[in-house]
Amino acid sequence: MTAVRFVHADLEHFPDDGKTREIIHGDLIVSPAPTPEHQRIVRNLSFALEFFLRQNPLGEVLFAPLDMIFDDDECIQPDVIFVSNARAGIVTKRGLEGAPDWVVEVISPSTRKRDLQVKRKLCQSFGVDVYWAVDAELQEVHAWDGGTYTVYREGERLSASSLPGFTVELDELFRR
Repeated sequence: MTAVRFVHADLEHFPDDGKTREIIHGDLIVSPAPTPEHQRIVRNLSFALEFFLRQNPLGEVLFAPLDMIFDDDECIQPDVIFVSNARAGIVTKRGLEGAPDWVVEVISPSTRKRDLQVKRKLCQSFGVDVYWAVDAELQEVHAWDGGTYTVYREGERLSASSLPGFTVELDELFRR
């Protein structure tokens, strides 16, 4: 028996039911709708990024649900995405077709391994420069930036090489 391999076009056949559907290595991954805590973190980081980008028009910030299509059987929906002006051409009517500069995933208990390992490695293999995994439970950020791995904790300030001049306090990400 052959396993079913999903491709991006298959996603059009599913209902709009609030669940996140991604395709990793041809496998369909379905996740429940995010929690309020998850959405607060996305909101706080998005606000900080948007404020910075209004003063420094270096690109745009986008967030889920939005398909990031690496190829036909690799399609994920990161929580927060930064696309520099230099890579603006990857933004299409279908979503993002290629690697953005920076991807942020907010870890949920059900997505921990996938966010820290599988999706990070996938993003890096397709050329994403910076990958953050925000751990709501431990209130820390795992950051991979140009080959350097750092864990940020309470009281520390984060930055990303793909967005020169941008910083955010870790505590601000977890503010209610």
